[in-house]
Amino acid sequence: MLTLLDDFRYSLRALLKNPTFLITALLSMSIAIGANTAVYSIVQGILLHPLPYPGAEQIVSIYSTLRLGRGGISLAEFRDIRQQATSFQQLAIGRLEQYTLTNLDRPEAIWGGGVSPEMFRVLGIKPMLGRIFSDDEREPGNTHVVILSEGLWSRAYNRDLGIIGKTVLLNHDPYTVIGVFSNRMSPFDAALEPRAELWVPITYLPYERQERVARTFFVVGRLKAGVSLANGQNELLTIGRRLELVYPATNTSVSFSAEPLSEVLVSNVRTLYLVVLGIVGVILLIACVNLTNLGLVRAFVRSKDTAVRIAMGASRRALLRLYFMESLVLSLLCCVTGILAGLFSLRLFAFVLHGKLPAFASLEMNRQVLIFTIGISVICTLISSTLPVLFTLTTDLNSFLKSASRGTTASLQRRWLQSALVVSEMMFACLLSVGTGLMVNTMIRLYHVDPGFDPKNLIAVEIEAPEAKYPEGRPVAAYFQRITERLESLPGVLGVSAVTAPPISGRDTDRNFVIEGAPPPAPKDVPNAQFRVIGPGYFHLMKVPILAGREFTDADIAGTPYIVIINEALKKRYFPGGDPIGKEFRRGLPGSTMPLMRVVGVVGNMRHSGLDSGYKPEFFIPYLQDGRNDMYLVLRTASRPTTVFPAIRKAISAIDPDQPISSMLSMSQMIDGSLSNRRIVTGLLAFFAGLALVLAAVGVYSVTSSFVSDRTQEFGVRLALGAKPSNLVALVMRRGMWLTCAGIVAGLILVIPLSRVLRALLFGVGAFDALTYGIVIAILVIGGLLANYAPAVRASRTRPMTALRDE
Repeated sequence: MLTLLDDFRYSLRALLKNPTFLITALLSMSIAIGANTAVYSIVQGILLHPLPYPGAEQIVSIYSTLRLGRGGISLAEFRDIRQQATSFQQLAIGRLEQYTLTNLDRPEAIWGGGVSPEMFRVLGIKPMLGRIFSDDEREPGNTHVVILSEGLWSRAYNRDLGIIGKTVLLNHDPYTVIGVFSNRMSPFDAALEPRAELWVPITYLPYERQERVARTFFVVGRLKAGVSLANGQNELLTIGRRLELVYPATNTSVSFSAEPLSEVLVSNVRTLYLVVLGIVGVILLIACVNLTNLGLVRAFVRSKDTAVRIAMGASRRALLRLYFMESLVLSLLCCVTGILAGLFSLRLFAFVLHGKLPAFASLEMNRQVLIFTIGISVICTLISSTLPVLFTLTTDLNSFLKSASRGTTASLQRRWLQSALVVSEMMFACLLSVGTGLMVNTMIRLYHVDPGFDPKNLIAVEIEAPEAKYPEGRPVAAYFQRITERLESLPGVLGVSAVTAPPISGRDTDRNFVIEGAPPPAPKDVPNAQFRVIGPGYFHLMKVPILAGREFTDADIAGTPYIVIINEALKKRYFPGGDPIGKEFRRGLPGSTMPLMRVVGVVGNMRHSGLDSGYKPEFFIPYLQDGRNDMYLVLRTASRPTTVFPAIRKAISAIDPDQPISSMLSMSQMIDGSLSNRRIVTGLLAFFAGLALVLAAVGVYSVTSSFVSDRTQEFGVRLALGAKPSNLVALVMRRGMWLTCAGIVAGLILVIPLSRVLRALLFGVGAFDALTYGIVIAILVIGGLLANYAPAVRASRTRPMTALRDE
């Protein structure tokens, strides 16, 4: 024990005597360990940690599989599945809806979930206060009860412990509070939009009870004990085929599938976080290579001392134990600094990813994360710092006692090993830099893509008018018309119109339609397009070109013939080579009784799903003929949009003091929001690529410095024989840049097999974009030049007499 304690003290003194090595090693390893800790914490909290529901592995999300992809389930289909499926203990249905909470200081729009009472039993959760819904609270007349989220309870009611039994006003109707759910134990909708802040018993519109194509619900089920997911999946496929035979008009090519709820909740982020975890793993690998390089240099400097010790009788085993203790001390120091860096990184990531993580995610350094951090700190540091010692002790140390030791085989082997390591560092740095460059180029292209309209000085104001107060149709249309007229009178407002979902919002609504007079299509070939309700003058306000016909006016009201405007994409797909003006079609499937709509105009395409999406077929109908309760009012202003926000709120409140504004954003803010995930990913990539480049540059610098130190005598002789300092600079730079360029070439070759992955993340940029590659190569070359320049200058300043005397 005393010997080990002495070794520990000696090792600590040896490290402190070489502060440059110690600081460089701690910085590079701590940064890499901190980044890995933060990302692993996210992966562990989201992908590896089970959902906070009892028996979460038995909970599944059930959805329909349609021609256009995954979809919801209609109420009629849910009843069929519940009656015919035997693999599930219970099934629950729900959907996300918006409510107006009015008995507050100011009316507030709240997202809520309408769910069946079985939802909480399927998830196996209980509220932190109160109770869940009872079975009789699904019946008409008993549905005016509500469960609040912890967030809403805290924000609106100051965590009032007496909230149970109190009345709140939702959509101007009284609801009794019966419970409060904690944030981590809340139900989620199947699309992972944890926006719901309250839950009420689900209610159905009259048409939804029989309509099979109104697939607006999500379904969650719990498998019976001993029943596998595969059995449940097969049963759902059988039910889908059975319904296809019974209801060919609505269920042709429609099937049903089940997926673990845990998979559904992370499906949108799994690939992203695994890619980021791989990237920080590469950063850690570069840091380990750096430490190995630094260790080789340090081991070589101490080689003569080691050789003298062995010559005086010290055993290699004792020296190995001593140097291993030194590596252990270094690994412990890296572990401490790595944990501190990890805590800082966790706070940084929590700030950057605020609002982007699922509510059930736990972004903290728990026991598993701490074990992971300690493990990678100790293992990576031990291996990286011990390998150089083993390399030195297994070589012929007698050569280091000779005067010509600088040219020994051991020295040459070390140089080749260092060169290979630094080439690998530059290779990985090049790989990350190329990916980052392509993502940055993609972001630039996205911000310059033509959205199909002019977003300058546009504001989108979302309003959900309560149906009990303003029924759909003429009443709600008249209400929005009054708001529109009031907003048009505001100073600085150039125009106002309305739309159910503005461009870039990502809120798409598909509708089938049947063209009058066209041959009946096969069930799988029924035309389909995006559907929107808009106000008069909408296209003029958005500066969308009218390609043919006209747009809607104030005269297109209820009672006049139904009309429709289509976009260019729909014209090209369903009216190729013909003039669609005057043609008629009706919404729905063949046999639909919806009224015929006559095409009166063709407009240019707009990007509604996002800037990176293509143009989709769309048709528009006037909201004065088809009033909707959930609308966006779109305003164009003469100046900066945010200056008009207070006046907009005041104008809407003047018409109805109880009307909340669900959201109010400028179109620039909506565009930025639609690109937020890409921007975060690009920012993380840029940070990690920059970190990789810095670490690789440190590796290049250390190897070049070692090369200069090894050949100090040679440089002195060269200068004594008349060589110019610039010749030595060129010699050192040439060798250092050879390693840099070799790493760049290796990285470019490595990009080729990864190009398929890159293509899925890019927009408007090829995986082998010449401009991007040129800029990346230039940055890497400049980094290599800077890393090699300082050692090269030091070599040129060698004093011949000093170098020869030292040797």
